[in-house]
Amino acid sequence: MDRFINQLDANLQTAIVVFIVIGAPVFGYFYNRLMDSLDEHEHMSLYVAIGVVITLAFGALISWKASILLLSIFALTGLPMIFGEYRRTERKRKTAPRRKRLPYAANGILDEAKMATSETHRLIGKALQANTNEEIYKHLASASHELTTITEKLSEVKRIQMEK
Repeated sequence: MDRFINQLDANLQTAIVVFIVIGAPVFGYFYNRLMDSLDEHEHMSLYVAIGVVITLAFGALISWKASILLLSIFALTGLPMIFGEYRRTERKRKTAPRRKRLPYAANGILDEAKMATSETHRLIGKALQANTNEEIYKHLASASHELTTITEKLSEVKRIQMEK
């Protein structure tokens, strides 16, 4: 009977090691994809701590006593970092100005202003390459018109923002 129990224990330990060797990288892959999908990377220390706890859970399958010891050590070293990171994030959040989202109409107007800016650049380039004064004046006049358009569009966005 002792031989059977020893063989069963050896097979179980082998199965646990195989599970860890396969399961740990699979967990790491999907956890990494989760981190990539997050919009804001605030409080990353908390996500690191969660990853460490899960890694220690894999180790607990082999030795729960060693995992408890390591969890204690990680907690002693990691908690100050987690609290510090929360404090830095809150400080940054308080000092950074909050920007309001622009209305949908304002985005279209800004796109028109951006296109006018590109056209102004193109016209100034043509004016610099022009051979006659007449061509230079024609391109500069068109560029000046585009600059007026840009100014009007930006004023329009400002009016929309003031209406809110």
